[in-house]
Amino acid sequence: MKEVDTYILSVPGRDGLIIEFKYDRYSGTTSPRPHKAGKFFNDLYRLKIFNTDRNVKKWLVYLTDNEIVRYLSKERNGLQSFFNLKIGGILLINEQYIATKSNTFSSAITCYDNEELTIRCICNEDPKQHKLQIYELSHESAI
Repeated sequence: MKEVDTYILSVPGRDGLIIEFKYDRYSGTTSPRPHKAGKFFNDLYRLKIFNTDRNVKKWLVYLTDNEIVRYLSKERNGLQSFFNLKIGGILLINEQYIATKSNTFSSAITCYDNEELTIRCICNEDPKQHKLQIYELSHESAI
């Protein structure tokens, strides 16, 4: 299994932190956008199965350019519940959620284990011509 980008061990009195970074940008090629979106969800599942002690928070930091923002924001792509998640918002990702997406999207999720994954948005910003989001894998139930 691929290692994560950043792993800060927990110590008594301080939680650890695992961070995966992803930057999607227009590359000038015809890389399928559903595949890119699926790879992001694959990173979430890979982060979920990364075994650590119980005192570790898991974050995925996602930065993308305007082209990917346009794709992820379109209603027909079915990703607005994820992409437009407000700070503090919780999203349940499960078999039903993934089944409503394209085959190109779901085939990119190679770490999917048929288990539920709950994420909470802890940052949703729009720096110039980009969008920055940070998601924390959560133990909370989706609303």
